[in-house]
Amino acid sequence: MKEPETENYYTIDINRKKYTFFCSDGEQHVQKLREKLTRIIGDLSSQEPGHVLSNYAMKIALLLADEAVREETVRLDQQDDVIESLNSMLLELDDVLGPEG
Repeated sequence: MKEPETENYYTIDINRKKYTFFCSDGEQHVQKLREKLTRIIGDLSSQEPGHVLSNYAMKIALLLADEAVREETVRLDQQDDVIESLNSMLLELDDVLGPEG
């Protein structure tokens, strides 16, 4: 039986509890996920001190944060593609219009 690839398993520590999960998107994705969860849970904790999220709620939060990070990454990639395309068109337009005189 083949053992799972350990490099795809990550552990994050939130509210002094460790959560281990599989992620094929790499360390940078996991870091963004950790930051998003820490920020959101920190905001919630400051609103309701003493409130503790159940393990079930944390797993749901992890899944939702994962989706949010994926969407942000896709959006940023699309934004970069649009900027690159616009820059290319601007260069072509400069070539067509020629030097200003």
